[in-house]
Amino acid sequence: MVENNEEDYAGRARAAQLLTQRLQGLSLDARAEKLSGFVPKSVLYDEALSATQVMLVKDEETDLDVVKKVIRKNKLISEDNWMYARQECGIHEQVSNHNNIVKLYDHGETDTEFQMYMEYCDKANSLTDKVRERLTPVGNN
Repeated sequence: MVENNEEDYAGRARAAQLLTQRLQGLSLDARAEKLSGFVPKSVLYDEALSATQVMLVKDEETDLDVVKKVIRKNKLISEDNWMYARQECGIHEQVSNHNNIVKLYDHGETDTEFQMYMEYCDKANSLTDKVRERLTPVGNN
C-alpha cells in the first residue's frame, strides 16, 4: 500500500510541476486562456445562496485533476465580502508552498468572478495514512 500511494503521489507531483511550469511566465490573458481550457468533470459544491462554487476539472495535457474554486462577484453583498475574496487569493498564494496546505496553482479575476485553481486532494485518509506509514510528524515531509 505504501508503494502505490507513493507512486500515485509522485505522479501527481510531476503533473502539478508540469502545470506550474506551463503557467509560469505567461501573461494574465495567456494564463486565463490556458486554464479556461480545462475540462469540467463534476461540481463539488454549489449552493444557491453561496457566492462560492467548487468544481473538479481536468488538465488534459498533464492528466491532472484540479479544483477550480469560483467566487461569484454578483453574490458578494458587501465591500467586506469583496475584500475577503481578494484576500483569500493573496493569502493562499503566500502559504501555498507549505507541505501541509493545498497547493494553489494559479488564481485570477474576471469581470464576473474570482478564480482559484488548486490541488485536488482525493485521498480522504491520506494524512492518516502518511502518519501511519511513515511514522513521522506532519511537518517533516
